[in-house]
Amino acid sequence: MYWIRDLYTVPLNGSLFSYFGEFIRVKLHYAGGSIPSPHAAAATIMWVMAYRYHRPTFYIISPIILSLYVSTFYGRYHYVTDTVAGIVTAGLALLIAPTLLRVLDRFADRRS
Repeated sequence: MYWIRDLYTVPLNGSLFSYFGEFIRVKLHYAGGSIPSPHAAAATIMWVMAYRYHRPTFYIISPIILSLYVSTFYGRYHYVTDTVAGIVTAGLALLIAPTLLRVLDRFADRRS
């Protein structure tokens, strides 16, 4: 968004949420966002953990998580690629975390 900031001259119209989202985007948000999207990454990890450990919560938060993915680029905070990169980053973290925890536990056991 940093490079195409001038293209976003028309504000989003909608309800109270649109007003606050547009206010944040124009007045408080750094143009360009970040890659990967930390919102998408954190939401993905919460969603996977809910699926693993508490299925009712998974089904309850599913529409919220999916709408968060869409809203990050619909609200002009991220590119679609930022959101996808956030989801991929979360997936990598979920794959690496168990191995990393085992290594750290072994290291801690050796020290004690």
